[in-house]
Amino acid sequence: MLFLAAAVPLALADLVPAFAALALAAMVIALALAVIDFRATPRPAAVAVERVAEPQLSIGVRNRVTLRVRNPFSRPLRLVLRDTVPDSFDVDRRAIALPVAPGGEADAAYAARPRFRGSFRFGDVYLRLRGPLDLVERQGHVPADAPANVYPDLQEIRRYEASPTTPGSGAPASRARARSSSACGNTNRTTIRVRSRGPRPRAADVRSASSTRRSGSSASSSCSTRVA
Repeated sequence: MLFLAAAVPLALADLVPAFAALALAAMVIALALAVIDFRATPRPAAVAVERVAEPQLSIGVRNRVTLRVRNPFSRPLRLVLRDTVPDSFDVDRRAIALPVAPGGEADAAYAARPRFRGSFRFGDVYLRLRGPLDLVERQGHVPADAPANVYPDLQEIRRYEASPTTPGSGAPASRARARSSSACGNTNRTTIRVRSRGPRPRAADVRSASSTRRSGSSASSSCSTRVA
C-alpha cells in the first residue's frame, strides 16, 4: 500500500517537480518498513509444528488429522498452514489460517478420507507467516514426513462382529426355539368332545380314535424333546 501511495506523487511529478522528491521519500519509507517487517517475522523453520493422527487410518471414512503449532516467541503469530497428504487422500481443507498467542500453542484440524488401502506417507508442512506490520509474508516448510497406513474401516468391522445377527454369536438360538415352539403349537390343541344323540360308535371307530390320540401324544413328546 505504501508503494501505491508513492505512485500518486510520482505521477504528478511532471506537473510539479516537487512531487518527485515526495514520491522518492515515500518509496524509501515503504522499503524501510518492509525490511523491518520482514526481519520481525520469524523464519518458518523456527516454528514448531507437529502432526497428530491415528497410526492406522480407515479407508473411506473421515480421519481427523491435527496440525499443532507452538509459538516460542514473545509476539503473536499469524500463519497459514498447508499439509502435504498422499494423492489418494481427499481432504476437506487445503489451507488453514491459524493465529497463535505468544508462548502458546494452537491446533488446526482437517479431515482426510483415503480412497485406497495400503502404505502411504505424509510430507512436509508448508507455512506462510504474516509480518507484524502486515507488509510481507515469509514462506517455508517444516519437515514432517510420516507414514500413513490405511486399513479397512476397523470400527465398521467391530460393529459387524458385535451385531446379534452375526453367525456364531448365539443370539439366533432364541429365534430357533420360537420357531420350534410355533411349529409344535399346532399339536397342543384342546379337543372338545360333544356327546351326540345318534347311534353309538362301532368298535372299529373307537380303535381308530384311540390310535389317533396315541400318535398325537407321541408327536407332541418328540417335539418337546427337540425344543429342549
